[in-house]
Amino acid sequence: MSVTESVDQRVDLRLVGEELPQLIERAARAGARLAIEKDGVRLAVVVPDEAMVERAARMAELFGLFEQLSDAFADVPLEELEREVNRAVREVRAARDDEVRGTPPG
Repeated sequence: MSVTESVDQRVDLRLVGEELPQLIERAARAGARLAIEKDGVRLAVVVPDEAMVERAARMAELFGLFEQLSDAFADVPLEELEREVNRAVREVRAARDDEVRGTPPG
């Protein structure tokens, strides 16, 4: 879970106390994410196990894709790869900016 990912419930740390087991049970049953905060600052997030298993599977899939990309470009010098990535990013950003302004592509 990223810092910016939403949670279903927020609880102030000072209010958790003896209620933590019940809060965890409720989060697990409902499949809800529970943020524990102090003075509005997120300290921890309780995430149901099922959600974590799904997240781990997605991460494993992404790491597999990264490995495939790495293998595909293994013989390309790093400087050339960086140049091409930067060029592609510039092109995508320019196209996005044109779309926002309503400018026809090209």
